[in-house]
Amino acid sequence: GEVGFGITHELLVEPLDDGSLETFLLTADGAICESEGDIPVEVAQGLGEIEVEIDLAALGTVEPGDRIAFRWLEPTPLPGAAPGAIVVPDVSNVEVVVDLTDPVGDDHGPGTYTYPTEGVFIAGSYDLTRFTVGTEGDDVVFTFEVDAPIRNPWDSAVGLSIQTFDVYIDVDPGAGSGATDLIDGRNAAFGADDGWEAALTVEGWDSALYLASPNGDTEETKPTFSIVTLSEKGKVIVRLPAALLPDGDPADWGYAVALLGQEGLPASGVRRVRDVNQAAEQYRFGGAPAGSTNHTRIIDLLLPEEGGVQGGPGEQARVLSEFTDETVAEIPLVVP
Repeated sequence: GEVGFGITHELLVEPLDDGSLETFLLTADGAICESEGDIPVEVAQGLGEIEVEIDLAALGTVEPGDRIAFRWLEPTPLPGAAPGAIVVPDVSNVEVVVDLTDPVGDDHGPGTYTYPTEGVFIAGSYDLTRFTVGTEGDDVVFTFEVDAPIRNPWDSAVGLSIQTFDVYIDVDPGAGSGATDLIDGRNAAFGADDGWEAALTVEGWDSALYLASPNGDTEETKPTFSIVTLSEKGKVIVRLPAALLPDGDPADWGYAVALLGQEGLPASGVRRVRDVNQAAEQYRFGGAPAGSTNHTRIIDLLLPEEGGVQGGPGEQARVLSEFTDETVAEIPLVVP
């Protein structure tokens, strides 16, 4: 009760008569492991200070971005009235093969979109600023960065509550094979010369990988993969086993990346992204044209100046505003 959270481990540091310290780590099942035993704990002391180092592996399965709550109880409760938290750092050896930036301040879709009025939708939350692709071991690693801390107001397990990130992969740019329409509800498509073979949608509760055949037939799959949110850095890191993706070199693929609002109660025929109405509401974006049904729900689209397209807010506004009652916006493929 006095700790303020449910504990999985308890560390005991006891002074001995010779001035040294003895340490014990108690696990959830009551087992005690000395620092020289199975679980490594190192303790150093100086003038009025005690420094404790615990191997993260001793605490079970932890991943970059996980928050570990802690409280030091004796002789004085620290860090104060509430528990503290340690965020596990992202220490990796990812070889980045694609690194693309997107202009800041273009999180307005076709130029007119505004955020919902509810306070959880903080400025910059949908402003994609950087996208990278890398490899590490048997994984392909996708990293998204936005121009704001990533908040989790509805407490999803992966640290995302309001954003949805889409990545579309064309393994043979220019061949015209694969699917052209984006995932349901995005209201956007590739041109005739491009098509995606794999599409990854990343959100707080229902992420998925779509695969497309050469003739454009698609299948939704739900494989297990890692999503790590580094909230204060505005960064989401996704590690997907390469075996789940089509064969090829990620450095040679073409990409389209879209940032949308995550929605747990979407409109009919829309896969879990938030609507854009004519006027913004508490949980709806605003700025859609009057009477429109084909306007996109994309808030920011990756359009870098590198990657074979001319980026910038003006180009994004042009691309996403060119649709009719019968057609949707046609987006360019980014080929690094």
